[in-house]
Order: sequence, then C-alpha cells, then structure tokens
Amino acid sequence: MSEIIQIQCPLEDCKSYYDYNQPQNDMVALEAEWKRDYNIEPENINLWGEIPKIGQLHEVTIRGAIKIDLSQNFWVFYQDPVVFEEGFETKEGIESVAFCLCKKIEIVEIATKKMTLKVKILEVMTLKQMSNLSEGTSRVANVKEVVASNYADIKK
Repeated sequence: MSEIIQIQCPLEDCKSYYDYNQPQNDMVALEAEWKRDYNIEPENINLWGEIPKIGQLHEVTIRGAIKIDLSQNFWVFYQDPVVFEEGFETKEGIESVAFCLCKKIEIVEIATKKMTLKVKILEVMTLKQMSNLSEGTSRVANVKEVVASNYADIKK
C-alpha cells in the first residue's frame, strides 16, 4: 500500500516539488542529516565519520519540497557530518561518501520544510565501490544518468 508524503515548498505561492519516484536500481540519493537511532547506542548519537552499515537503524532528516512514496525503498546520500555541518572537505570525509538504500521504519516528524524518518539500512554503496564497478554495469549508467538529469523531475 502506498504511503505518499509531500513536503511543501516553503516559499509563498510556490507549488514546485521534486517527485521522487525512482526504481531501486536508479541511485538517486536524497541529501539528509544523519543521526544514529537513540535506542541503539546512546553514547554515540552522531555518526561522525562512520559510514552506515547494513541492518543499522538511523534517523534521517530530509529537507526541501519533495513528494515520495515511503512504502518504497529509497536512496539517501551519506557524508561525514563534519563535512555536512562545517562545510570543509578532508580525505576521510570524501572517503566516507556513500549512497544508502533505506527502508522507512517510522515517521518521526513531518514539518513545514522537512521530515525526519527512522530508517533501516538495506544496502550501502561507497564511492570506492562505485569506482570499482565496470563501465557497462547498470548501476554506473544509472548514477551517471541521475547526475546529468538531477532536476529533470521537478514538478510545478
């Protein structure tokens, strides 16, 4: 059963949104703020440099005008929180970049400009893993296609 959520554009009279309706093979990753699930390891709430692992639960906050069916799995972009929060790159920060296939476990909050979800990590694809895929691999083709058409699906 579908569970379609739409976060409205925060600008007055703005009706635009990104319609996230992607096949799982297309690695279109949503940018998010990551937080480790409080119930797993309370002493280590923030990820700070630790790439998510398959099977872990995390909270992600997704901002911006988006329409998404949360009954479907979706990709979320992970980068080291120091890079995300502070805006500077390090070798470790670049190496921490990953695309994570997520399954919604629970809606934590839906607000005017954002939604926070508890998700389970189903798959992790790091930049190193992506660079090791052969050029003919559909995943590589899909990532390239997504980068080329990043805003092609914006609806008005």
